[in-house]
Amino acid sequence: MFQMASIGPMMGQLIVFRGPWQNKAPEVSNRYFKEVSRLFKVLNTHLEGREYFAGSEYTIADIAFLPWIRCPALPVPP
Repeated sequence: MFQMASIGPMMGQLIVFRGPWQNKAPEVSNRYFKEVSRLFKVLNTHLEGREYFAGSEYTIADIAFLPWIRCPALPVPP
């Protein structure tokens, strides 16, 4: 649920506002950048001392994050 309710939607919006919309609304894209940064900190904190997101095995929970955290198109801050 963390990926579906947080990481995915927020990163999707960030990529749209920084990509195709070419940062035409910087206050909006900055909001999404700050939120994505916060969510990555939450994810990193959760993974401290753990090898996998949910439990002791590689699961669909880990797979769900992979496209977002390894996104080569992730925009950098303005």
